[in-house]
Amino acid sequence: MSGILSVLVAIGTIAYTIKSNQDTVKQLSTKQKVGVSMIFIATIAFATVCIYFGGNWIVSFIEEGIFKTIVEYAIIIVVLLISIFGMYEAIHKITKGII
Repeated sequence: MSGILSVLVAIGTIAYTIKSNQDTVKQLSTKQKVGVSMIFIATIAFATVCIYFGGNWIVSFIEEGIFKTIVEYAIIIVVLLISIFGMYEAIHKITKGII
């Protein structure tokens, strides 16, 4: 049940963001909208794979304890930062500076 709720909250957040930035979305061509959508989906996929598989692989070498928890959080933060900055650069390039 919580998985469905998470998906619904994510869809609602995306819809709200699009609605609140409607004037910016109108400036984009259809090709740019598709490109931005694809980059968004690819970023989520990249971050998920890196955190789940890469993070689990790295922390499997560390024994249980506070250090393992710190490494897990560090991996999440680093992957999210790389993903967000990469996504921003790609979207900025595709939209020619509109976003």
